[in-house]
Amino acid sequence: MNDEPCAQANRVPSLAQTEEDRLRETIKRLEAERDEYKAALYGVLRAQIKVEDIVLPDERDCQEFDQFVNELEALVNATAN
Repeated sequence: MNDEPCAQANRVPSLAQTEEDRLRETIKRLEAERDEYKAALYGVLRAQIKVEDIVLPDERDCQEFDQFVNELEALVNATAN
């Protein structure tokens, strides 16, 4: 009997499992790196933006969305010409 096909069939799941494990480790490492960058960004933002610096506009001073878009389009058209 030739056990070579059986041996190869057993090796394929082993290789697939090894690749899966490698990919899982890569994902864990990348997620940890992402979380470090996220924490650093939040830290920088917290240091630069204070709650007392945030000014919420009075609704009476705000434009409707359509008015705002029209104003933006006018600015874009003016700079394009």
